[in-house]
Amino acid sequence: GDDTRVGKLMQLVEDCSHRRAPIVQMADRIAGWFVVIVLILAATTLLVWLWLDPAQAVDNSVALLIVCCPCALGLSTPLAIAVALGRAAKRRILVKGGETLELLARPGNIVLDKTGTITAGRASVVQFDGEESFKPLIAALEMHSSHPIALAIVAAFGDMSTVPPEVSDVRQTAGAGLIGQVDGQQVAVGSPAFIKSLGIEFSSNQREAVKGIVETGNTPVVAAIGQQDSVMIGIGDPVRDDAAAAITALRQLDYDVHILSGDHPDVVADVGVRLEVPENRRQGAASPEKKVAYVEELMRRGNAIMVGDGVNDAAALAAATVGIA
Repeated sequence: GDDTRVGKLMQLVEDCSHRRAPIVQMADRIAGWFVVIVLILAATTLLVWLWLDPAQAVDNSVALLIVCCPCALGLSTPLAIAVALGRAAKRRILVKGGETLELLARPGNIVLDKTGTITAGRASVVQFDGEESFKPLIAALEMHSSHPIALAIVAAFGDMSTVPPEVSDVRQTAGAGLIGQVDGQQVAVGSPAFIKSLGIEFSSNQREAVKGIVETGNTPVVAAIGQQDSVMIGIGDPVRDDAAAAITALRQLDYDVHILSGDHPDVVADVGVRLEVPENRRQGAASPEKKVAYVEELMRRGNAIMVGDGVNDAAALAAATVGIA
């Protein structure tokens, strides 16, 4: 049981629960001095009241000790953190430890991935421009990826009633695309920039097709079969119904909201306009390395909270002040 994914998560929570947050450590340090000061005040109170009214001296000294109870200071901070972690757990949020909550208490920059975070993550194929016979080849390659766009293509093009084509030598570039051999042919599927990086050029009609997909607010995906044949695929992924309200709430908490995505810049711009995220706080076509650089630049100016759900977000999540997956 301890070797399962859930077991490891529970071990992580247990390990982190033994680590004291910086604010708890500070409270412990203050409590030490606080005890000394309260004892001195109690002794002073006793001496003064023995001189003023001996009958009330002990009562007043004990009252001061009760009201100033140093234990309250030592217990209140870890208790508040424990309650916060418990309330988060009831909302199905796993928080690694109290130090994470302390970091989140200081507003700064919050960076949101687009696909699956701002959008519903229910991507679907809404446009297709190419040979129908290429669909099984594309689906066979995309079965080797768990990205929402890949899953959408498999759902649209995959025919499970037939024997799938043979796939080998699959190589994946995080946040960009896949390339491999499908039934003896080289097949590559990914962003237009990824396909161009393989030395495959687009015709004027194909460039217009990509432009048309972007102008409708959809994500362009290109599939290249060999060096000659390319098909254009438009992927639609609706913005979550609560995205605008969530971003407004974050702003009210004094967070500066950013959008950082590996998707086409024009698609990211379309989403940014709809959610009123300024142009200088949104970036598309961001590779995993660019995401890390973006987050690190923000951290030079303060906190940077990264929210994402994909493999291509992993490095940025780790680099951020707090990563939320």
